[in-house]
Parts: sequence; structure tokens; C-alpha cells
Amino acid sequence: MNATGIVLEVAGTAADFEWAEIAHVGRTRRGHHLTVVVRLWDGGVYDCELNARRSARLGEWLARLDHVLGRYAPR
Repeated sequence: MNATGIVLEVAGTAADFEWAEIAHVGRTRRGHHLTVVVRLWDGGVYDCELNARRSARLGEWLARLDHVLGRYAPR
């Protein structure tokens, strides 16, 4: 995730989305797992699960994610 958009790996294939295509980005945390869901304006929905061995690592991911979403995500 950066200033131009989001890249997710979906079933072994990279899926690249620009911010203009993205209607919403959501996240759900369960234990050491973080699921990021990208909803597109055309109705497509893509999700990616990140697994962290340490809670601190997951906290770092969330902080970065929140920073980027706060700056670039559609409102």
C-alpha cells in the first residue's frame, strides 16, 4: 500500500488497484491475524490475510496501515 494504491496477492497472483478504483478498505483483527478487504467501485471485493507470530509485529502493521489509509484512502 502506498500513494498510488494497493497491491494484494490473491491466490498466488498479484492484484494491483489504484486509489481511484477503490471504494473502501476495511480491516479485521483476530488474534495474530489481520484481514484487509478492498472493495472496488465496480463491485469487486478482494481480501488478504496477514499472519503475525508476535502481537507487536501485528501492531506495527496496523500502525502503518492506518497511516496510509488516513492519508490516501477514499472517504
